[in-house]
Amino acid sequence: MTSNPAYDDHLAVSKSARSKRLMCMRGMIGLSRREFCEKYNLSPGTLQNWEKARFGGLTEKGAKRMIEHFKEEGVYCSFRWLMYGEGEEAKLVDHANQGSDQLIVRRSSLQSDINAMSAFHPDAVTMGVIDDSMMPILTKGSYVMGKKQYGDDIKRCTNQVCVVETKEGIRYIRLLRASHKDGLYNLYVYNPLTKVYPSTIINTELSMAAPIFWIRKPSAISLNE
Repeated sequence: MTSNPAYDDHLAVSKSARSKRLMCMRGMIGLSRREFCEKYNLSPGTLQNWEKARFGGLTEKGAKRMIEHFKEEGVYCSFRWLMYGEGEEAKLVDHANQGSDQLIVRRSSLQSDINAMSAFHPDAVTMGVIDDSMMPILTKGSYVMGKKQYGDDIKRCTNQVCVVETKEGIRYIRLLRASHKDGLYNLYVYNPLTKVYPSTIINTELSMAAPIFWIRKPSAISLNE
């Protein structure tokens, strides 16, 4: 059977986008991969494949299961957002039936901070830091907020650390630089030892860039365990 490169690239982007959204949701609740799997009787290998976009990536059946698990943790999203990036993004909501008083306080405080900042900055985007790519300035488990810029205004965001969104709908936190090609941009990590892939992204088209103006530091939890 002859491979269709354009079709294969589309599948890769889709798998990668789903994996990023899934890891972002787990970052919102501060559970390591091992803790999440133990709590919900899920195979660590399966979750790792979904989060690393291996093989077919997150399946529809898997997405429905994860949505139900995240609901129990106070994170709500639609099936279409998790699978296709369509509609409203995942939200962390205060949940009355949690197993740990300490977790309730931490989560409530985080959501209160995000809600307060969002009220003052309705044009901002919030994103969780899910890897070590921007160490030492940003650590795993942190939350950042940036003011959204579109079109030609993205040019004014260069040489800043931003939340960016590619034309394929994938979001990253990267140092934004201008490309030598008009209308395209280069994205760089801070951590030269990161194993995150892709790390440096060259000559990519962006639909949005949001220079970071607010950072919420994490508790000491590893998302990759």
